[in-house]
Parts: sequence; structure tokens; C-alpha cells
Amino acid sequence: MIFNRIKFNTIKAKIILVLCIFFIGFVSSAILIFSIQRGIAQNIQKDRFISEFKIGVYEYKNLLYDETDDLNNNNKERIREQRRIKSEMLSILINQIPNMGKKYEDLLKNIKNTLAIVNQSWQEMNEPDKSELDAFLFKTTEINLQKAISTIQTIHEMVFSDFKYFIILNNACLTFIGVLFFITIIILGTILVRTIAVPLVKLEQWSKNVSDGQLDLPNPVVSKDELGMVSKSIYSMVQSIKSQMLTIDYAQERLSSINRIVQGISVSNFEKNCQITSQKDVFDTLSSGINAMMRDLKEYIFQLDNQKKEILWAYQNLERIIDTMPFAIMIIDANKCIRKINNAARSIIGTSPETVVGKNCYNYLCFANMGSCPINDREIRIENQEQLVQTHDGRIIPVLKTVLWTRYLNEDMLLEVFVDITKIKEYQQKLQSSNQELEQFAYIASHDLKEPLRMITSFLNLLVDEYQNSLDDQAKAYINFAVNGSKRMTQLINDLLLFSRVQTHELKLSSIDMNACLDEVKNILKIVIEEKNATIQIEDIPTVLADHSQVIQLFQNLIENGIKYNKSDHPEIKIYKQQITEKDVIIAVMDNGIGIAKEYWEQIFEVFRRLHTSEIYSGTGIGLAICKKIAEKLEGSIWLESEEGTGTTFFIKLKRA
Repeated sequence: MIFNRIKFNTIKAKIILVLCIFFIGFVSSAILIFSIQRGIAQNIQKDRFISEFKIGVYEYKNLLYDETDDLNNNNKERIREQRRIKSEMLSILINQIPNMGKKYEDLLKNIKNTLAIVNQSWQEMNEPDKSELDAFLFKTTEINLQKAISTIQTIHEMVFSDFKYFIILNNACLTFIGVLFFITIIILGTILVRTIAVPLVKLEQWSKNVSDGQLDLPNPVVSKDELGMVSKSIYSMVQSIKSQMLTIDYAQERLSSINRIVQGISVSNFEKNCQITSQKDVFDTLSSGINAMMRDLKEYIFQLDNQKKEILWAYQNLERIIDTMPFAIMIIDANKCIRKINNAARSIIGTSPETVVGKNCYNYLCFANMGSCPINDREIRIENQEQLVQTHDGRIIPVLKTVLWTRYLNEDMLLEVFVDITKIKEYQQKLQSSNQELEQFAYIASHDLKEPLRMITSFLNLLVDEYQNSLDDQAKAYINFAVNGSKRMTQLINDLLLFSRVQTHELKLSSIDMNACLDEVKNILKIVIEEKNATIQIEDIPTVLADHSQVIQLFQNLIENGIKYNKSDHPEIKIYKQQITEKDVIIAVMDNGIGIAKEYWEQIFEVFRRLHTSEIYSGTGIGLAICKKIAEKLEGSIWLESEEGTGTTFFIKLKRA
């Protein structure tokens, strides 16, 4: 009846139930152990009684032998005293027999009968008229006592056997109870954990799914405990949210449909339409909240109207900005139709926008590249590319064009921006022609100047050889100045010719083994290297794509400068790869020379730029200009890093083979 009233539908009740089961098991085990311990105690008590009884019988037997000695010695007083003691001890032993228990009742009856016979024998032997011990009675008494002792020994062994049985039973019970308790704890603990943990896991997973927007899932925990109540509350809340979302969606759908209807009504007629709502036929069909909704719609339409005005203003402003741009702009749709051109584009094409808009873009733009168009392939990038534009009257104009995708009139369109570079092309042609003429003039002038200079140098040397003894020191000095000047002039003309050849030289690109190339440069400069006691260290350098003769000239100039502009008694030049990329290699030429101040790092590559007079360091100031021209012609570059008094490192960037 009690369990019928208790409802185990809460976690607290489940825990109490488990604790009650533990308590009942513990009490039952305690009672069982107590019963076994009591049996052990009783057997110990019985064993003590039997041991005392056995000792008493042995003493009784000893008294029998003692009396024999007393009779032989005719000690009557002692005999009477001993007989009294024997009678008392026998009475005590007979009185102890009931304490042995019912289990040994048959054996105890035998002992009692035996002792009764012994007592009777004693009485017969203790008669006053008997002065001597009857030998037959003595022997009979001895046999009966021995029989009693044997029976007591049997009882003692049985009691000890029972005692061992109870000990074994006690240990077995303790082991069984321990194992039973361990298994019970595991089973009940697992059941309790599952009743709590499993619903929690289900509730957690369900909450994650709900947070992801899955509102149609059923209640994960259906129970009457606390977790079930929590799950039910959360499920009810989710259903309420779902209902509200459906209501909101429905309201938004209705609002959208009303908005589409209201958009067809102008703001000027809106107040008149609102007056109709007061009429009975409309009032009966619409809900009481229609007026509030209409006010909201009116405000919404007013905001939309303002937004449209702002968008229209921004669009018109954008159109004005496009029209006033100094560079040409043309907007083309996905069908390659021109949708918009500005004034700069109209000036280039030479006609009005009305004539151009709607026409195919290939009528004017990129007619030579119809197959390669960003409209067909968005991966194509056009940025500052030279292309051609055809004007309305058929003229071809070069332009520099950039193309990008944009959003115009709610569509993806192509925005093409281009600049007329006709004048730039004309200036480039004039500059190229002027440079060619200048190079040709420099080449011819340098070449024609070499012969007179050679003649002057020869005659000056002849004067020195023929009239050396007849000339005074001042005349000799003047002649030396003239000879040195003609030599410098010859070197300058040679460098000018070399600089001119770099400009006009036709490149013959091939794979150049830089290690072999630098060894060739070392052989060319062998005499200079030996005279200056210089060391040229070359590390492994990758193959480059370049012109062999010009690479020789470039590194010859750099190594020669490293040896020339050096105050050390042992100039050192190190050539190594500084950086390697997929397309390029940067080669470094490092020396231990005099160095270059940072403000001259750019100027040093200019033609005729010298940092020292010819009296200190000879040269024409054209060597590094030639190096820069060669590097640029090979589509590379050259730069330097230096520290005065320490040395200079030149970096040459060339294409990899």
C-alpha cells in the first residue's frame, strides 16, 4: 500500500529508492553475520563446557587411583575426605550435562548413565563397614570412567567440527555479501546514471537542432521527473516561438501584398482612399486595425518616396560626374550593346551619344580583339593596355584602356575607361627618331674623331722619341699633357662608341652559363688582376637568358671598377647569387673598395658622372651608364648598396633561362 502511494517520477525519489535498497541490504547482511557470529560463540561456549567436564572426569579418575593408595596406607580420614570430594565432583559433573545442548543428547545420556553407575559404585565402596576397596568394583568403576572419557572426547571432536563449519560459513557469507554489494552498486548506479544522463544528452542535442532552426522536432524527453518537466517547458516555448514566427511570416506576406497594391496608388489619392474606409460596406469587410496599418503604410510609402528621390539624385549626380570626367567612359551591357558614353568618349568617337547608344561595341572598340573580351570571359583582365578605337568617320585612334565590371541600372555591366594617346604616340615616335639620329651622330662623330686623335697621338710620340734630348723639362711636360689628353680622348670616344653600340645592338638571347661567362671575364682582365694582386671569387650561379657579348661587357665593367676604385693592396671581388625566383635571378658583385656615398647611388649611373678627378682615378664616367643600359635592355635592372671606406655591392637582376 505504501509503494502504491509513492510515485517514483522525480530524480529525488529515484535516489531515495536506491538508498533504501542499499540500507535494506546492509541491515540484512548485518543480521546474517550476527547469527553466524552467535553460532560461533555458542560453539565456543560448548567447547569450554566439554573441556571442563572432561578435565573433571580425569580428576575424578585420578581420585580413584589416589584412594587406592590411601587404602593401602590405611589412611581412613583421607579416604572419607576424598570420598566426600568425589561425591561433590560427580554431582557437579552430572549437573553440567544439560549445558551441552540437545544435539549431543544421546551421547550425554550415555555419560549420565555411566556416571550414575560410577556413583553407585562409589556408594557401595563408601559403606562404613567396608574397610578395603573391592577390586571388582574398582575395576568396574575404572572401565566406566574410561568409557565416559571416550564419549566426552567424541563430543569434543563434534563440537570442534561444528566450530570449523561455522568459521567457513562466516567467511563465505562475508565474500558473497561483498560481491553482491559490488554488483548491486554497479547495476543501481548504471540505472540511476542512465535515468539522468541519457535524457540530458537528448535534451542537449535537441537544443542544438532547435538553435539551427529545426523547430518541428518532437519533445526529446517524455517523463514525469524534473528533466521531463524542463523539456516540456522548453518544448512549449519553442512551439510558441514557432507559432509567432508563422504569424510574423503571414503578416509580412500580407503586408507585402498590400504594399504591392498600395504602390499603384499615388500619394495624392491616398487620403481620399482612406476616407472610403469610413463607409459601412468597407468597414464591415476590414478589421478594426486597418486604419493603423494604413497609417504605417503611408509612412512607409513616404519613406520609400524619399529614398527614391535620394537614389534619383545620386543617379543624376553620378551621370553628371561621368559626363564631366576628362577621360572617356563607355558602359556596355552583357549583350555587347553600348548603354552610356560620356562627353570625353563622344569627342573621341566624333558623334552624339544618341548615335552610339544601342550599337554594338565592336563598331567602335576593340574591333581587332573580338574573340578576347571580358564579356565572354570574366577572367580576362585589361588594365592600361594599348588598344584601338574606330571613330565615326573611320579613323583609327590608339588608346590606353582599363576595363572593370560594375553595377549600372540594376545590371552587371562592363565599364571601359580609355584615354587618347595619339599625341603620346607622336611624341614617342619623334623622340625615338631623335634618339636614333643622336645615336647615329654620336657613332659617326666618335668614329670620325678617332683618326685625327690617332694622328695627333702618333706625332706627339714621335716628337718625344726624336727630340727628347733637345727639349727642356717644361716642353716635355707639355708634350706629356698632350699625349695623356689624347689618350683620355681616345678612351672617351671608345666608351661613347660602346654606349652607342649598346643602344643599336640587336639582341641575341640565349641560355648563358654564368660560371663560364665569368671565367671568360677573368681571362680578359687577367693582366689587370695580376698587376693589382686582386682575387676574384665566383660562387655557383644559375643559367640566365641574355645576350652573351653584353653580359660579358656588363660584368667586365663592374669587376674593373671594383679593382680600380680600391685602396687595398689586395682587392677582393666576390660574385654570388643573392636571390632566385621562378622567373629571375639576382647576382651580387661585392668589392672591398672605397665605397660610394648614399646621395650618389642613383647619380652614379648617369653618363659622364664621375665622383673623382682623373688625376686620382682614371676613367670616362660612362662604364656604369653602359651597365645600366645593358641591364634594362635585357629586361632587368641594376642597383647598389655601399658604405664609404668599406666597399660596394652591385645587384644585377636578369631573367632565368
